[in-house]
Amino acid sequence: ARSEGIVKSLKANAKNYSSSGQAIWSVSDLIDEVLGEKQIEKGVLISYEIAEKSQFLIDINKIEFGRVISNILNNAIEATEGLQGPVVCVSPSSKRSFVDIEVADKGMGIAPSQLPHIFQKGVSTKPGGQGLGLYHANNFVKAAGGVLIVKSKLSEGTRGLVRLPLVTKETGEKSVKAGLRNSS
Repeated sequence: ARSEGIVKSLKANAKNYSSSGQAIWSVSDLIDEVLGEKQIEKGVLISYEIAEKSQFLIDINKIEFGRVISNILNNAIEATEGLQGPVVCVSPSSKRSFVDIEVADKGMGIAPSQLPHIFQKGVSTKPGGQGLGLYHANNFVKAAGGVLIVKSKLSEGTRGLVRLPLVTKETGEKSVKAGLRNSS
């Protein structure tokens, strides 16, 4: 029942990302919230590093952003399940006028033949997967003026990078769109 509600919500949101519910948020506050929920829900320790002490501000829908980060974290946690010392790192770092949020795992990785298709609706690398998580994440990040990049090597792990425009403290305005493409 819960999964049906999530699927319906993802399908509805994938069609139209409006600015409703959008506000200026601190990236570290948003990530702290998601990490806290994930560590309790999944019972896994997630290391978290912030490259700089400054507050990175983004203009985003908090709930949708949380879903994006949660989805990427779930994928990383599932990929490291049963392995010794799973490593999941979330590292925001300032890149000019953008913030990079990276989730990295040392799981099994994604096959090179599957990697170009992971953002397509209905495509999943997991048995029984719906193929909506990364599809939704990619569409939402693009609508927010950012880019989602996933790089992976078999037997070495996967890195998911969300790059979003920062909001300047002085004006409250976003920087220009990230202008980068998804890559393998």
